[in-house]
Amino acid sequence: EDGTYNLFYTPHNPGNYVIKIKFGGQDIPGGDFVVTAGDTNKYIRTQTESVTTGQYRPVDFRLPVGGGKLSDITALIRTPIGKFHTPLIDDNQDGTVSIKYQPSEIGLHELDVFYQGQPIAGSPFKFHVDQVQTGYVTAYGPGLSHGACNESCSFRIVTKDAGSGGLSVAVEGSSKAEIQCKDNKDGTCDVTYWPTAPGEYTITVKFADKHIVGSPFTAKITGLPLAVENRKRSQVMVGNQSEISLRVTEMDIHDLNATIHSPSGIEDVCLLKKLANGSL
Repeated sequence: EDGTYNLFYTPHNPGNYVIKIKFGGQDIPGGDFVVTAGDTNKYIRTQTESVTTGQYRPVDFRLPVGGGKLSDITALIRTPIGKFHTPLIDDNQDGTVSIKYQPSEIGLHELDVFYQGQPIAGSPFKFHVDQVQTGYVTAYGPGLSHGACNESCSFRIVTKDAGSGGLSVAVEGSSKAEIQCKDNKDGTCDVTYWPTAPGEYTITVKFADKHIVGSPFTAKITGLPLAVENRKRSQVMVGNQSEISLRVTEMDIHDLNATIHSPSGIEDVCLLKKLANGSL
């Protein structure tokens, strides 16, 4: 979206690989590269950091994967200066994974998450890293970068040692999101919002009428995992009209039809409608 592309590939055998980059089917100047892949049995990769990472706020993402295997999920983080790091991924045994990362520099980072080599919905996720003690108003938490529609998204604002000034929070996106702020009486404030449609949401945090570091933030809100969607679909009331939102790839829905079967065996025809956000 910013005029650049990230390309990832995995060589399966050691040796020389030729990479050719074309635009519009034509070779571009300097578009040929030769990469030598070594034998993993002969090389051991180590990584050291010379900075004290404890001065930066750790990052913990919790992402829905819909029951996918942990071995199918990979992640990569790109730092503001272009370095790549591999975060730790934990299986929460509830259809979600936690991606944990200890930053080593301040600024805007990108998290790419892949399932079986393909980017998951919403990837890449952008997040801002700040120092633990800065003397300025800062914000951190998963709700600043990602979330799921119809689920609560939260983040924390730290105002310790920032002086006097008014704090304002706004969330704008694909749907109107209810916002709730809780003053913890310790120099922090917990913010929770509830998006009702997938898409990108802009989160603005201002202190004394000025944007804090990283504001405005962009959160990518996706649909819920299939298992969660199924639970929500079962919560319907007799006698009331119910709607089910589905992600579809067909541009023309005239060839599609839907029916619903009741417990007594009655089959009813459903009304289909294509929404502007690609849902059915």
